[in-house]
Amino acid sequence: MTTHEILSVATQLILLGWLTYLQLNTGRLFKATKSVLHITAGIDGTWEPTADIKDANGNVTEKGELTCITEMFAAAEEDPEGAIITTRNAIHPNTMVVPACDRRSLVAVVILTVLQIALVANIFRIIW
Repeated sequence: MTTHEILSVATQLILLGWLTYLQLNTGRLFKATKSVLHITAGIDGTWEPTADIKDANGNVTEKGELTCITEMFAAAEEDPEGAIITTRNAIHPNTMVVPACDRRSLVAVVILTVLQIALVANIFRIIW
């Protein structure tokens, strides 16, 4: 085996490892996982959070407790340094993760697999 063939095989093995790494991380590279924050507020019969107060034209004249709670959690989500929210026992936030599925990730996996097969075939051709 010549030096050129050894370098070719080494380069292709490195490329094969990189493609395998990409394929294993395709979920992080191509798919965005979405999360939904569901907030339950209130205690039946004891405390019901107020809704927005609207005038005759449907314009909000005073924000209700539900809107204030929602805005507080939305602002905390946008804080790049992290946030601390203190609530009483009647507010229960729950995060639900909704995985996104798109065609790009499937196409990427197929392309990476085909490239891996081609590289393995070429490496065997050079070695044998």
